Amino acid sequence: MKSIQAPNTNTHMDKFSRALLAKMDTELQRISIETENHLQQAEQSFYLMDSILKELKEFFITHNFQDEKEEIIFFKEVKPMFLRELIYYNELYETEAHKPIGSAEEQKHYYMRILESKATYFDRNKHIYNYYRRGISNLDELWFLRKNLYASEVPVYMLDMDLTFTTPNSFILSKLQAYEKLLAYLKQQINPPALHVTQDQSTPDRKSQLTWTDSKSALIELAYALQARGAINFGKGDVIQVVNVLEAAFNVNVGNPYRVFHGMLIRKKSRHPFLDDLTVSLDRMLDQKDE
Repeated sequence: MKSIQAPNTNTHMDKFSRALLAKMDTELQRISIETENHLQQAEQSFYLMDSILKELKEFFITHNFQDEKEEIIFFKEVKPMFLRELIYYNELYETEAHKPIGSAEEQKHYYMRILESKATYFDRNKHIYNYYRRGISNLDELWFLRKNLYASEVPVYMLDMDLTFTTPNSFILSKLQAYEKLLAYLKQQINPPALHVTQDQSTPDRKSQLTWTDSKSALIELAYALQARGAINFGKGDVIQVVNVLEAAFNVNVGNPYRVFHGMLIRKKSRHPFLDDLTVSLDRMLDQKDE
């Protein structure tokens, strides 16, 4: 089976999902800026995502897929973009709500236990996780079409119980993506990046005064460029750590960087338009200063 290409930007499904994604990103960023701590952010973001998923389901009920390819795209690409955020903020809320009130060392051990328990989910679903990371599609028809749904493969989870609105591995894929983000958060709490250290240690949740105003894919391009250059920690470590630092520095939530990176690999023109434009913009500014 050939690799599934990006959905046609003129389809009704694509227009709707792009608009809903833009709405989600805007509201999540607003919540991130306005809330005081992780617990409040998780709670408000969860209720936002619950309403967003309801909008997606309302669209799904009335939409007739053009063919199986479009149905696969919905359950493999579209729905996980939203469901993973719902799962992530639910898990984040549970994590922060049960965090012990104690020393920094006690809290660190708490985060480590959570991290270890979530990591086992990746081990149990390693075949799906590797399939997703490699960007292949030979099992798409089996895993992301409703005609192949059978109850034993559907996880019993309160956030995704409607069997007409899922496929054997659409939920698992969404949960894996959510756990990617959760594990990155936990690692950040266990070993805070040096860039997060401030002179005022009494306000660890203090927000940055800077806000990222370019596209989210642009920030991910920047993160991968810094990683490839070896500009941070000599290029060692996971790029998700660089993304997390940039997210915190610029009050933005960019979602799954691996999906964007896969898109960079298959771009027909420039693989990194933001970085190209960045150089042009800098040259233009320097030329103006020379004048």
